[in-house]
Amino acid sequence: TSLHIVGLTLGITVCLLIGLFVKYELSFDAYESKAARTYRLNTVWVDFGKKEFHFSTPFPLADQIRKDIPGLENVTKTHSPFQSIIQIDPDKRFKQDHVMMTDPEFLDVFDVKIVKGNAYEALRKPYQAVLTEETAKKFFGNEEPIGKTFTYNDSFNITVGSIIKNFPGNTHLAPSMLLSFSDNEKYLMTSTKHYGSVSGGSTFIVLPKGTKPGAGLNAGLKSIYDRFLNNQKWMGKDSHVETEIQPLSDVHFNSKYAGGGELVKAINTQWLWFFGAVGFAVLILACINFVNLSTAQSLTRAKEVGVRKSIGAGRFQLIRQFLSEALMLVLFAAVLSIFISKLALPYINDLTGKQITFDIVNSRGIMISLLAGIFFTAVLAGIYPAWIITRFQPASVLKSGSVNTNQRTPLLRKGLVVTQFSISVCLLIGLLLIGKQMNYMAP
Repeated sequence: TSLHIVGLTLGITVCLLIGLFVKYELSFDAYESKAARTYRLNTVWVDFGKKEFHFSTPFPLADQIRKDIPGLENVTKTHSPFQSIIQIDPDKRFKQDHVMMTDPEFLDVFDVKIVKGNAYEALRKPYQAVLTEETAKKFFGNEEPIGKTFTYNDSFNITVGSIIKNFPGNTHLAPSMLLSFSDNEKYLMTSTKHYGSVSGGSTFIVLPKGTKPGAGLNAGLKSIYDRFLNNQKWMGKDSHVETEIQPLSDVHFNSKYAGGGELVKAINTQWLWFFGAVGFAVLILACINFVNLSTAQSLTRAKEVGVRKSIGAGRFQLIRQFLSEALMLVLFAAVLSIFISKLALPYINDLTGKQITFDIVNSRGIMISLLAGIFFTAVLAGIYPAWIITRFQPASVLKSGSVNTNQRTPLLRKGLVVTQFSISVCLLIGLLLIGKQMNYMAP
């Protein structure tokens, strides 16, 4: 029984943790109330027929869209500076990551929770900042942050106008603070008028309810690029720029668009599904181990089965008994797995930089998935041993104390062992390859 529980606990724990990771990745940007109607505009540079895809757009594009393309619910733009040096006082100077410049419309496109201050007003005025709670704590400790100032890139005095909730981990945009725009190109670190210079930021549009990107939108975007970029004299004859309209729900899962930078990182979905398959394979290994242990121990249950059959117990009644026992073992292993997973998650989050949570009580999806997984594991692990054990003939078992199993049983057990080792070898090879690839990619 101890071996059964240990094997199942390890298998369920690994499968559960990987499942939580996959669920977390698949949930990116899904919490946004306007996610289904929000799109990112991507730039496609075409040179001699060769296409280069970029997430960033020219700085003046959003303002021109507002003028030229009617019928959009909202338009916003973001810009990520190349560097952000913050100085709070002479002794407190540091580089701040995940700084993003944006306009007030950003607060309407994305679900930003304002804690205090007027974030809309702050983003309308130049040289204003909207800090997340975590950043405000980092900058000013327990002092009131509204109205405080700091120096930005050794040249600009920035006033804090509002505080917002920290962005959740499962968003492709998670800035530590929002800075308002200004016409000063030194402050922006990009051209405010030139369409040939991408801004390091993105342009987002929100369509009205019940609409999809259509020919009118595409024609409007083409007209803007033709006027301000493609028809310019300095633009080569064999070069032009196009626009691709990408759903917000696709941003985190499409690594085609280069230049995402520190704020916009896409994940390769093939690796995500491979990782999920690894978790399922580990659970299958645990089930195979359970089957092999149960069938190997079937001799110790043979006389019990013989006695129960001789006093009238039916085969399916016995199968239900053994499946119930398997279910109890799986339930106990699942409880241990939940406990271990909750202990392991903080370390996994620190290691991966994620914010994976495991809340069974308040997540109906996790609860249903866990119960379904327990039932599936119990049936998968218990049905074959129960079927084999209940096939014993009571007369021969009680008379000789031995059992005659079907000739196929040893063959199937050997097949399960071969399958178990094959999956283990494949997993080890895969992990070694992933480790080598990560070492190669590391700076």
